[in-house]
Amino acid sequence: MAENKNVVDLVNDFLLYLTVEKHYAKNTVNSYERDLYQLEHYLEDYESEAVLDNIDEIDYALMRRYLAYLNSLHLA
Repeated sequence: MAENKNVVDLVNDFLLYLTVEKHYAKNTVNSYERDLYQLEHYLEDYESEAVLDNIDEIDYALMRRYLAYLNSLHLA
């Protein structure tokens, strides 16, 4: 059975993949990191805790709410 990872673990795994496997430039990885951590903080502050524990909870409607949030901050 596959191990269930939470969003934070998956973000960290992805950043490591970009660095080690894809050899992306440090600035590129830092940009991904900043954007993904901003999403994590949104999930912590505005969505249910279940979302952080199960990536399957992230759906189209949640991402639309996140983009609307970014837009309200003039970031999207």
